Amino acid sequence: MSDKIATTAKPVFFTDIVGLRIYLALWVAVGHGLQLSGFLERSNPLFSLLLRGHDAVILFMIVSGFVITNLLIVKQESYSRYIVRRFFRLYPAFVLACVAGYLLIDDWYFIVQNVPWQSAAWSSYSRGIGELQAQATTNLPPHMIAHALMIHGAIPNEVLSRSAMTLLPAAWSISLEWQFYLVAPLVIAAFGSRWRMSLIAVASLILLILYRKSLLGSYDSEAVLVANTHFFLIGIASRLAYDHLSTFKASPLIGALLSVFLAVALTKAVLPIAIWGAFLCYSLWHREAPVTGHMFRWLTQSRPAQILGEASYSLYLVHRPVQVALAATCMTFIQVNQWTMLAIQMAAIGIALPISVVIYFTVERWGIRMGQKIAARIPDSRAPARAFPPPVAIEG
Repeated sequence: MSDKIATTAKPVFFTDIVGLRIYLALWVAVGHGLQLSGFLERSNPLFSLLLRGHDAVILFMIVSGFVITNLLIVKQESYSRYIVRRFFRLYPAFVLACVAGYLLIDDWYFIVQNVPWQSAAWSSYSRGIGELQAQATTNLPPHMIAHALMIHGAIPNEVLSRSAMTLLPAAWSISLEWQFYLVAPLVIAAFGSRWRMSLIAVASLILLILYRKSLLGSYDSEAVLVANTHFFLIGIASRLAYDHLSTFKASPLIGALLSVFLAVALTKAVLPIAIWGAFLCYSLWHREAPVTGHMFRWLTQSRPAQILGEASYSLYLVHRPVQVALAATCMTFIQVNQWTMLAIQMAAIGIALPISVVIYFTVERWGIRMGQKIAARIPDSRAPARAFPPPVAIEG
């Protein structure tokens, strides 16, 4: 296998992945709306599916592995330039959302204490919000420092209680993303060396065993990278194999069905792996299916899907502050029940969507430009990249 990546590869932009992101962000937002409406018991099959927002986050991890691998393949740059640009891609919207989350934590606690519905599941949910409110009120400085460094997800509860979730619960996955960004170039480069691959595999296995044995502490939402390495690796492997698989002509529908079957038979994370497998098959071979392939392109590559997909990061971050703010405001004027609250929550998502688009075109794009400017000033003294053969450009 080649020790160098050619620098002549054309940039490859996977528009269908951009479109996929908005559906994942909406999945998370709807699930959170159901939670705040008290629909926590999973007796309703549809609600049960929508409440599985963690599966959407797993898909975000896989997508991140895919996208960052693609970035490192087609954009040859030093680690310092890479990490500066990644930092500014995440940070501005992240800080804005954390501030909003902190300002609304008292309102969130007010909501969960004053709604008329009660159950054992709701009591647990309410108690969790109370813990976050207590941490934000009485232990704010260390949480601010941890979030400022985006390492809050990697801090065990024994060191800083509820570190991953305080200020903004959704931010636990942003810390996880940042942890992946820090090590991704090293992991991907290891694919060009057997001994490096072996070393990383052994180290990851040891850390995973220590984590599973609770020897590394306890974490909210498995927000530490070692607990989720396998999901990022699925994304990495998918991108590395993509160019070779794209040379085949296959039915995406048959591939999707096979992916679902393998996910059910071989994995514990059945739903996200099955969805990713089906999505990847259509990404590769959608032109081989006149009807379903056209539907796939419309759902993921249409102009609305692309605009909302670009804004999905902001939607993921700000939907919950908007949901809390609207619910708290409405509760001062009307008596709510579960269905009224659910309507409020869905309306909040409708409000959050244009807000997210505005944040993308202002805050996020500003951060992207700033990262590019600062990275351009850093001397590019990279060593030759070691990884895999150069990719081919993919149409569409």
